[in-house]
Amino acid sequence: MKYRFKKLYSGEPIDYRIRVIPTRPLGAGVGVTSAPVLIKSVEQFRSFVDGAHYGWQWDQARLDDLFKKYNASFFETRVLVAGVVSASSGSTRVTVSDVIKTETGVRLFLRLESPEIGTADMMSWHYFVELLAEDVGDGDVSTNLPVSKGRSRRGFPDVIIADR
Repeated sequence: MKYRFKKLYSGEPIDYRIRVIPTRPLGAGVGVTSAPVLIKSVEQFRSFVDGAHYGWQWDQARLDDLFKKYNASFFETRVLVAGVVSASSGSTRVTVSDVIKTETGVRLFLRLESPEIGTADMMSWHYFVELLAEDVGDGDVSTNLPVSKGRSRRGFPDVIIADR
């Protein structure tokens, strides 16, 4: 297959599992797409979730499920890549279409699909990508989406809308 942006896609595909959790922003100023974070231990996972409590609404049942899943035995052989993606419509569907191992680390390909007619509510999704620790090693993690703090809307300086 020929890729238009070959450098972006160069690498070896690796196995992964993903969980995407809707986390509605708590305020109007939370329109971000974060850089992915590599999580290698329960302590790092708890720290990530503690930080993610500020600015987003979490469903307690889903949080409890995450804490059950990502325990010490999980991190014996695996790692997580986590982050958040925002969009201007809650109808957007967030998935991971591929994960590849590159010369410098691992690259996630996040995909945002919006219907022709979306909703007017802003929504965010936290993603958790499960990878084998040996596939990641000490490399870096990245995504195909640029990191964004959103952009201010004219006349509404406190409102930030994600640019996806």
